Amino acid sequence: MKRARKTKKRKAKHPGRRRFVICAGWVTGALVFLGITVYVAISGSIGAGLAGESRPVRVMECETRSGGKGGDQIWCAVRPVEAGDAGGLGEPMVHFGRQPGKTADVARTPWGEWVEVEPDLLSRAGLLLFPAIPLLASGVCAWLAVGALRPSEF
Repeated sequence: MKRARKTKKRKAKHPGRRRFVICAGWVTGALVFLGITVYVAISGSIGAGLAGESRPVRVMECETRSGGKGGDQIWCAVRPVEAGDAGGLGEPMVHFGRQPGKTADVARTPWGEWVEVEPDLLSRAGLLLFPAIPLLASGVCAWLAVGALRPSEF
């Protein structure tokens, strides 16, 4: 007759290490989402015309560039409205689809790129509310990090 083998439960060598590693992962996720929130908030406020160096420009000429999976993109050379139709090079290229001769508002981002300022209220509201999504994800990650570190309190 075979004898049943008794097994011992192994105790974890370092029970706090596992909790620390899990907590560190959640904290890393929270910091990443917080960085995304800051970037999206800055980009949204510039696109809504609330921040950045904003000015009206006239579209001089446009060209089509291949855009990969999204299809072709329209890039236009612009010149400040104050400059009029004088000769010379325009400002750097701006990614938007406007007809040459039309005017638009553009703003400069802190990293040097010119972007179109959204003209309608609904687009501006979307740009300003979008940072709430990664901010919420950052909060959830921080809450899970605290829960991993102190599981008895949750």
